[in-house]
Amino acid sequence: MYDVNTHDVRRFFADVWQKRLQPLSLDALQRKALAIIETHPEYHRYLDNIEAYLDKVWTPEEGESNPFLHMSLHLS
Repeated sequence: MYDVNTHDVRRFFADVWQKRLQPLSLDALQRKALAIIETHPEYHRYLDNIEAYLDKVWTPEEGESNPFLHMSLHLS
């Protein structure tokens, strides 16, 4: 079982996004994550400003979906 918390997942995606211009530095999992990120331009603003979104809670009641959960489901 993996011991990963919300901040780790969010930072993982943000780190991959920051490294997108250096694709040779990405491992296989990161390349797969980058492909997912690239298909979701609506999430790029979160990745560009990750510190502001580390503790954000997206709720269905507010008509929101969690972009990091969404990308994680694609990745899994």
